[in-house]
Amino acid sequence: MLGPEGRKQLRQASKIATVGIEMGLAVVLGLFGGRWIDGKLDTAPLFLFIGLFFGLATGFKRLWDVSKKNAHKPTTPDYEPPDTGYDDSDWDDTSWDDEEENEPSSDDPPHEAHPQEDPDEDPEDD
Repeated sequence: MLGPEGRKQLRQASKIATVGIEMGLAVVLGLFGGRWIDGKLDTAPLFLFIGLFFGLATGFKRLWDVSKKNAHKPTTPDYEPPDTGYDDSDWDDTSWDDEEENEPSSDDPPHEAHPQEDPDEDPEDD
């Protein structure tokens, strides 16, 4: 019924869909585990919050791992990103650290996006 490409996409979608279930389970297990420890040690709600924190952290860690693993992977083998016409071959990251290049020179005219308007002046009084 499904071709090899369709099965591959379905497998990838099912892996991503399980992240929501895993996040929910991690939070619920953290809450109930913390609540159980609080019941044993009579420290309510200390371990409940600790369990909640670890459950959330585990869930988001799993979400991060799956998103990094599947990031920028095209679903079709012949995919090529569209040509934006932007040539980034001359991009230099070090220019951001060089403050001299970022400061306007005294020869540059002042740049104003909008001219200053007098708030007391009514434009319809002309």
